[in-house]
Amino acid sequence: MAALAGCLLAAAALRGGAEAGAATKWGLPLAGGSEAQAKSASPAAPTDVRGTCVSKATPKIKVTWLAATHATGYTVYESKTSGSYSSVATVTTTGWTSGTLTSGKYTFEVSTSIGSRWSSARSSATSSRTVSTTASTTKCK
Repeated sequence: MAALAGCLLAAAALRGGAEAGAATKWGLPLAGGSEAQAKSASPAAPTDVRGTCVSKATPKIKVTWLAATHATGYTVYESKTSGSYSSVATVTTTGWTSGTLTSGKYTFEVSTSIGSRWSSARSSATSSRTVSTTASTTKCK
């Protein structure tokens, strides 16, 4: 980051003799057919993220959330009992259903992506859901 700032200050000084640290306007020419993207803030994290049991007798959890502005995709993160999260899915819709889960206490978080370059912080965690499986029964609550 410091190297980039140094390059920008040097470019500003070359363009108009501006002193280091002085505010200046500058632009970069683009070759024909080129694209440029600028982003001033991270996308918003999804809101109203919820995890619900598909049914009381099915060890699957459906995670849903409200759409984030300009989102092109979402990444779902899962935590089983420990509190550490790992990415389990990338989707373009506002919902995802887990595969068959083993016994444990699960929470989920979701992040927003805009294209392949921008992603949000993760959402707040869902309320925990407990899956218990034995040889004869399966419960999700």
